Amino acid sequence: MARDMVARDTYSRLPSRVSVKSVIVSGSPLSIPVLVISSDPSFLLRIKIIVRTAHDMVLIGQENKKNGHDSMTDGSPIVAIVDATQSMEVAIECLSSLASHYPDKFKYLFLAGQCEDEIAARAVQAGMDGFLWLHDLNQRTLLLCIREVFAGELVLPRRMVASLLLIARQGGLKKPNSDQSAQLLARTGLSPREIEVLKLVAQGARNKEIAETLVVSPSTVNNHIQSILNKLGVHNRVAALRVFNEATGKGF
Repeated sequence: MARDMVARDTYSRLPSRVSVKSVIVSGSPLSIPVLVISSDPSFLLRIKIIVRTAHDMVLIGQENKKNGHDSMTDGSPIVAIVDATQSMEVAIECLSSLASHYPDKFKYLFLAGQCEDEIAARAVQAGMDGFLWLHDLNQRTLLLCIREVFAGELVLPRRMVASLLLIARQGGLKKPNSDQSAQLLARTGLSPREIEVLKLVAQGARNKEIAETLVVSPSTVNNHIQSILNKLGVHNRVAALRVFNEATGKGF
């Protein structure tokens, strides 16, 4: 079953300066940590109201340290909701800055009113894990996207996925040297099982669907995917497929 890199409905699993503002609410140790990055008070309030309705999420901020819990240094990934309504370029810079200071710590979910295909491609390359159109923002969709991104899925609107695939096929994305990609693959070497998993990812399968096809647990699939990303030196599935295709000279 195809997903647009995930989806339910239309989604697939797929300011001059951006400032970080958030609050902490009560949550269990199993709560999904959510950080809101925006300089727009109305945007912050809208997102906070929605996230507070979820029993499995907690908004985080400096207040966590007062309670002896710092999500920035513990082992939990944090879903960073990035306000890209004013500028995708600034949002990408924010992502890059956080990624340089806290490698592999955040899962990035962008919200924007508009986005050119080339800029979306750059955002995915930079490490964006999810994208939600502002006009699609509602309680159900936002909470679903947060959960999918936290679970390691790539969440993108269907029409954006189609555009990104077209750009990739036309060579429009900035790519590393093919020889370097081939050397990378030869040096790291994906296992036969990882190749199977990557093939199913290319077909648009979700973790659950991959697990059912390979008769393994979803957690095993997630471990395989993390191993693939680490071996190929990328941050998401789109980038992994691109590097693999360059290295082998063909797609699946």
